[in-house]
Amino acid sequence: MRCLILTAVCLFGQTATGASTLAAQRVPGRELLQFPLGTLDRAPALGSGIGDGLGNPATIVLPESDRARLGIGSLQTSDEQGVTIYLAGAALNLPRRFTAGLSVVRATVDDIYRTGTDPTAIGSQIEYNTTVYSASIARQNGGRVSTGVAVRYRTGEIDRANGAAIGVDGGVLIRHIPFADASVGAATFLWRPANSEDERTSLNVAGDLRLMGSDRRGARAGYGLTITEGRERDHFGYAVGRYGRWEGIVGALYSETYGSSSWRNRLGVRLNYGEYLVGVARESQDAGFSATYQFTLAMTIRDR
Repeated sequence: MRCLILTAVCLFGQTATGASTLAAQRVPGRELLQFPLGTLDRAPALGSGIGDGLGNPATIVLPESDRARLGIGSLQTSDEQGVTIYLAGAALNLPRRFTAGLSVVRATVDDIYRTGTDPTAIGSQIEYNTTVYSASIARQNGGRVSTGVAVRYRTGEIDRANGAAIGVDGGVLIRHIPFADASVGAATFLWRPANSEDERTSLNVAGDLRLMGSDRRGARAGYGLTITEGRERDHFGYAVGRYGRWEGIVGALYSETYGSSSWRNRLGVRLNYGEYLVGVARESQDAGFSATYQFTLAMTIRDR
C-alpha cells in the first residue's frame, strides 16, 4: 500500500499544474478507501452494524422498535503504511418503514515527505487525505427486503492537487431467507453517473447463512466479493460464532490487485451488551508490514 500511495503522489504531482484545464478529473485519495473501515470482520454488502451504510446503504434500516443508532469506527495501519481512518455515522427511524442516515469518513496518510537524491526530507510534509460525506435513505419493503440510496460528496487532497465530486450509490439487502436463515446483499460504492471514467466505482456483493443454533447461540458462515473498476477483486470468506453476548469472527481475504495477489487473515471479537455493540478486529499484512487494527462502537436508542 505504501508503494501505491507514493505512486499516486508522483502521478498527481506531475499533473497538478495542468489539472485546472480539465473538465473532469479523478479526486485524490481513492486508494485510501480500499481499506475495510467498519467491515473488517464483515462483508461490506451485509453491513457493519454501526449504521454507516458505506458498504450498502440498505443496511441502515432499523427495526420498528429502534428509534436511532449512533456509531463510530477507526482503523489504524502500521507505521510503515501510516494510514489512519475515522468514521462516524447515525441512522434515524422514520415513519412508513423509512430510515435516514448520515455519515462522514476521514482518511489520512502521515509522514510523506519530499526527498532529493538521498532519503533526507526536503520541506514540509506532503498532504494526502480524502473525506466522504454521505446522506442515505432506506426502506424496509415487507419483512425481508430492504433497499437504499446514498448521495456522497467526496473531497481529496494530495500535495498541491485537490478535487471534489458527487456520487450516488444504491443497494439491496434481503434477510431471513427461509433456506438456512440466509441473507444476501449487493450495492455500489462511489458511482459517479456523469463521470464514471473519473472514479473507481466498487461493486459489493455478499451472502451468509446459518450453520447451526440460533441468533444467541449459533454459528454462521459467509462470503463477500468486492470488485473495483474490474481490475481489483477482494474475496472474503468468514465464519461467525456467537455465545450469548460474545461473537468471534475468523476469516480469510484473497486480494487480486493489478496483476498481483495476496492472502490475509482476519480475526474479530464483538460484545453485544444491551444497547451497545463493541468490536475489535485485526488483519494480518504481507510484505513485512505489521497488522491493521480496527475498533467499532455503536449505540442503539430503543423505545421503552
